[in-house]
Amino acid sequence: SVHQLEEGVNPGPPSVEDVPNTTTMDTPNHLTVEAASETAAASTGRNQPKSGKSETGDDVNLKPLEVLRSRYFYFIWLMFVFNGQGIIFVSTLYKAYGQTFISDDTFMALAGSFGSAFNAVGRIFWGALADKFSFRVSCLIMSAAFTCSMLTLQLSELGGKPLFFVYVCLLFGSFSGSYALFPTATAKCFGRKYLPINYGLVFTSQVITAPLGVFLSQSLKSSLGWDGLFFLIAGFSFISLILAFLFNAKDKLGNEI
Repeated sequence: SVHQLEEGVNPGPPSVEDVPNTTTMDTPNHLTVEAASETAAASTGRNQPKSGKSETGDDVNLKPLEVLRSRYFYFIWLMFVFNGQGIIFVSTLYKAYGQTFISDDTFMALAGSFGSAFNAVGRIFWGALADKFSFRVSCLIMSAAFTCSMLTLQLSELGGKPLFFVYVCLLFGSFSGSYALFPTATAKCFGRKYLPINYGLVFTSQVITAPLGVFLSQSLKSSLGWDGLFFLIAGFSFISLILAFLFNAKDKLGNEI
């Protein structure tokens, strides 16, 4: 102040409020500025919620055109395509395969009913797992479980009805995670504001999944046989596992999605 200068007192360095903020003008990407500011706020504890948990960065909301420019969108899209092959195969052909060594329609209906129940409960399980850990970890476990189940499905012929029943429940419970995990990944990666449209873009993968599944079940079954189809579907799921392993998306605070 003027009085301090007249009295010879050093006014000290200017306060933070006196320094003009030029970061937003010099930085081409405003998301980078937001990430840096929120990270700094988190480290000082100024923006910590009352519960003491750190923010997840879910407030990033990308528009559909921005989502299409993200490489993570294509990771999610391709994983949905490859996992979808297992969904189509199991839900449409489990009964046809079971009838090759089980001639009991009542049992098949019972197995399908329990499989549907595992499909419903499995979505809750996989959603809870994603909340506790991450989408990546949950997708790795789901893909690995489905791959192993498909590779060993032919063993159900040795165990008859009981073992086939167990495999049907395992398969339905495994692939049910797709309908819980991929909406979660879409919301965490691209935000919740445009989630209906963005998840609609992800769901366009089923345009390929359904025709390809019909082709595999009708055209290749006679040439590959059941065992060949099992290994083929397991291969699709294994590709999804690899994509999940390479999926390294993180939120603005560096937490794994």
